[in-house]
Amino acid sequence: VFGVYDASIETVLIACSASAKVQVGTSAIGLLFWLYVLQGKCGSIGKADPLASKIAGLAAIKLWCGLQSWGTFATSSLNSLLVLPVAFVMHAVLSLVSDNFRASWMNRELADDLEEAWDEKVEEGENDCVGIALAYMVSQSSRYSVCGSLPTELGVLAECNGNEASMLLRVALASAGFAVLAQMVLLSRFDWSVRMVRVAHTTSSICCAWCITFAATALASNRLQTGDTMVVSAVSTPLVSCASLMAIMIADRLADRMTAICDAALMVLIQISGNCSGVAWLQSFRMAIADVLSMSSWWVSLALLLFTVLLAVPSWRKYIIDPESGTGKHRGMSEVLLQDGTIE
Repeated sequence: VFGVYDASIETVLIACSASAKVQVGTSAIGLLFWLYVLQGKCGSIGKADPLASKIAGLAAIKLWCGLQSWGTFATSSLNSLLVLPVAFVMHAVLSLVSDNFRASWMNRELADDLEEAWDEKVEEGENDCVGIALAYMVSQSSRYSVCGSLPTELGVLAECNGNEASMLLRVALASAGFAVLAQMVLLSRFDWSVRMVRVAHTTSSICCAWCITFAATALASNRLQTGDTMVVSAVSTPLVSCASLMAIMIADRLADRMTAICDAALMVLIQISGNCSGVAWLQSFRMAIADVLSMSSWWVSLALLLFTVLLAVPSWRKYIIDPESGTGKHRGMSEVLLQDGTIE
C-alpha cells in the first residue's frame, strides 16, 4: 500500500509540476502521519503497530533522500553524509514529542501493567524507523563515493564501474562489526544510553542488509550485461534470499556450541540474514511498482492506490491492529504480552 501510495503521490506531483520543496514537504507530512499511526491509540489501550514502524522508515527514506539530493548535500559523497546528523536530530526531537504524548495519555487511560509495555513497543518502532532511514542514507553515500553520482530514491544509478560491489561489501562487513559490538553492549545490560545503542544496532544491521542487496544487484547487472533494473532485481533477489536462508540455518546449527561473545555474533548474523532477505524483496517490489506506475497516467495510479487500500487495510486492521479480543485470530496486545511473559 505504501509503495503504491508513494508512487501515486509522486506521479500526481510530477503531473502538477510541483517543486522539489513541495515534494519534500509532502514526504515530511507522510512521515509525521505514519509516526502518529505508530503511537497505536486504539480504544482505551495503546497498541504499537508492528508494520507502522517499517512504513514510517520508508517514508523517512523518501524524505531524507529528497533532502540528500538538494544543493550542498548533493555536491559530493561527503556532503551527502551531512544528512545523517540532520535526520538523527529531527527523529530525536520527534521521539521526545511522542514520549511526552504517551506519558500524558497513559496517566489518564492506561493500566499500569500495559503502559510500560506499550511505551517500549513504540520506542522500538521509532528506533526501527530511524535505523532504516539512516542505514539507507549510508548506503546511498557509499555508492556515491564509488560511482560519482548520487543514486535515486529507489537506489538506481545512471552508471557505475565494476568497483561498486566490492565497496559495498566492505561497508557491509564494517556495518556487521558495528552491529556485533552494539549487540554485545546490549547483552551487557548497561543502563546508559540504551536507546542510542539500539538505534546504532538497528542502523548497522540494516545498513549491512542494504549494502549486500545493492552489491548483489551490481554483480547481477555486470554479469548479465544489462541495465534493465527489473531483470537485475528478478535475478538478484532470489539469490540473496536463498543465501540468507542458508546463513540462518548454519548459524542456528552453530548456536549451541559457542561462547557468549560468539552468541552475540551469531545473533547479529541471523538478524542481518533475515534483514537481507526482507530488504531484497522490499527493493524488488519498490522497483516493480515504480516501473509499472511510470508507464501509467495519474488517474491509473490513484485507481491502483484505491484498490490496494480496499484490499489490504481491512486485513491489516483485522489481523494486526484490531482491538483486543479474547478469541480467534484477533489477538490484542495484552494477550501477546501475556503469552511471551512480558506481563506476569
